[in-house]
Formats: sequence, C-alpha cells, structure tokens
Amino acid sequence: MPSGPSIIWFIFDTVIMFALLLPVYALVARTSFRRALLTAIGLYIVFLIHPSLLLLLLLFWTLIWAGQRLIVYSDGMARQGLVVVLIIVAALTPMVLMKLGLLNGLVRTAAIPLFDLLPPILRDLNNAKLFEALGFSFATFRAVDLLMETLVGAVRPLSLPRVLFFGFFPAVQVVGPIAGERHIDEQELQRPITADDVAIGVKRIFIGLFKAIILSYPPLFDTISGILTNYDSVAPLKLWAALYLFVVMFYLNFAGYSDIAIGCARLYGFRLPENFDWPLLKATPSKFWASWHMSLTGLIQRTVFIAVGGHRHHTHFLAIMITMMVIALWHGISFQWVIFGLYHGVVVAGTRYFELRRPKPAAPSGMASTALGIAATQLYFILGFPIWIVPMDKVSGFYLKLLGLG
Repeated sequence: MPSGPSIIWFIFDTVIMFALLLPVYALVARTSFRRALLTAIGLYIVFLIHPSLLLLLLLFWTLIWAGQRLIVYSDGMARQGLVVVLIIVAALTPMVLMKLGLLNGLVRTAAIPLFDLLPPILRDLNNAKLFEALGFSFATFRAVDLLMETLVGAVRPLSLPRVLFFGFFPAVQVVGPIAGERHIDEQELQRPITADDVAIGVKRIFIGLFKAIILSYPPLFDTISGILTNYDSVAPLKLWAALYLFVVMFYLNFAGYSDIAIGCARLYGFRLPENFDWPLLKATPSKFWASWHMSLTGLIQRTVFIAVGGHRHHTHFLAIMITMMVIALWHGISFQWVIFGLYHGVVVAGTRYFELRRPKPAAPSGMASTALGIAATQLYFILGFPIWIVPMDKVSGFYLKLLGLG
C-alpha cells in the first residue's frame, strides 16, 4: 500500500477538497451540475497522481463506453459471445501490459504523435508505482463488471458523461472499494444531502484517518518494512514480531483508506460497499477471504468462481484454485504471484475440503476452539506475506530465518 509523507498529504488534500465542495454540491440540486462536479473532482485527483494517467483513463473509459454499445448492438447475433470476449480482453489489456511493464513501449509504438509534443511529465507512462497508487487495476475490474452487467441486462448502456462519472467517481480513484454501477447510482444525484449523510461520512473519514495515519503510522510502517527486507541480521523472534506488525499495519492501512473512501462518498449521499469485516478475527481461511477486500472477492466470486463451476460439487475445489490464482495475478503477473496464488489456493481448498466433510457440531464452537481457529488463520495469512514482500531469491532464506535456521 502507498505510504510516507506524500500519501498523507494526498489523503488530506483529497478529504479537504471533498469537504470544501460539499456546500456547493448541496446548494445546486441540478443533476447535470452535480454529475459534472463529481466527475471534475475525480479528474483532479487523477491529475494530482500523474497527468499522463488522466489521459490514459480518459481513453480507457471512452473505450468502455463504446464497448457497452457494441455489447448491446451484438445482442441476438450468432457471434455475440466472441464480440463480448474481445471487448473484455480489450478492457483487460492495459492492466496486463502495465503489470508486465510494457505499457509505455506500447503507447510510444502506437504512433501517437501528440505524445511527442507534450512536456516530459505528460509522456512518462513508465512508472508502475503511479498506476498502482491510482488503483488502475480497480478501474479495470470496475469496467469489466460494468460490461458484464450490461451483457446480462442489469445495466442499460450509459451516455459518455455518465460513463465518465462512473469511471472518475472521486471516492474510488485511489484504493477504495471496487464500486459497481449499482453503488454509484445517478439517482443519488437527485437526492438532497441529509445531516445523517454528513455525520456518518465525517465519522467514517475520521475512523479511516485514525487507522491509516495513526495506527499504521507510515514512517513506522516503512521502518518495519526495512526490517523485513534486511532480515539477515535480525533475530528470529524480532523477525516474527516485525512480520506480524507489518501484516496488522498493512490491514489497518488498507482498511483505513477504504473507510476514508466510503466516508467521502457518504458525505455526498452515496453508499459504497463495505470492504473489510474484521478479517484477522476469522477462524477459517474461507471466512477470512469472505471478509477481506470484500468488494474484490465479491466481484471475482461473481465473474470467476461461479463461472468456472464453484457451486458444482465436482468443480468446487478447482474453482477455488482458479479464483485464488486470479486474485494473485490481479496483484501482479510474475512467478512470485503464481506461488502466492498456489499457496492460498491449496490452503483454502484444503481447509474447505475438511470443513465440508467434517460432521456439523451440535453446538457452536467454544471460545478455546474459536481462538485456536483465529490463531491458525492468522498464521496462515501471515506466512503468505513473505512470498511477495521479499525478493524471490531470498524467500526461502526468510522462512529459514523464521525457523531459526538462517
């Protein structure tokens, strides 16, 4: 997750902007004005992260608008399935190229002469960290969700201004929940802002700031990250403590950003989906993933798990493996993330196998059994972190160090 003084400034700048523009939004009840205002705030947030991303996302969401119309136009055609697949692949391609580090080269070889006329800051599309900070992957999954909802008839084709409003909805531009069209409903633009909206929004923002900036204090978070990176000279007990603190602070950081996003949206009357439900206090891996980054896991459950037979007995465990691999590769396309996906897939599928075959207890589990389950689930999750936070050639050494053998 992003950390350090720059992200603190960015978060405060964004929250203050939401607060300052709220009276304007409340006073002018015209739908077109409110839509334009929120879209403009989103455009500004993206511009703050990097101007070139603004150009890229404008093009991306314009293509999604065209894709919606192609899906509707192809309805009833013999090859509609092929059309839909090509549109989905086109929507996923920028994210995949970004994760492979090829996006900059593609843009330059696409013969876009205007890019050579722009200042260097507008031509720098090679900084993957900027894309990750922006949450370009979030935007991609939101776009795919919109296209799939269009395919099944749950969403009608939107006008270009409405697609841009959905795409640049300001509260979800960084790392907020993956909000679908049903969460960013234009009908909310017609609703007056209530005192409850403001009170709940402000409370949620302060909770988020407390989690993201106080409890997961960025300089301390960076210090702990340094301990994990330079584990060679660290005692095993200290390394265990650092790894545990890193995971807890990572969760608080991520959950805090989600709270801020949910709170900022609620100020304006929008109710975004919850993203976390105390996952570190769940007693099984499957319950953990049902409460961790719920907007992502819910989306992937709808689009991947069910599609590959997750609800059918003979394909249930294969669907779990595929789903966990998709979640892993969504974070990054590399051998490390493949290992990450295999690790979580095997553990979740394995524990799920025993859950389904174990006789259901006549009474709820006791406190001791629940506490043991929570501890085991935390250990499972914590041990998965070194796979991606430590360089691949040092992962085995990290685990040996935890065992006191390094």
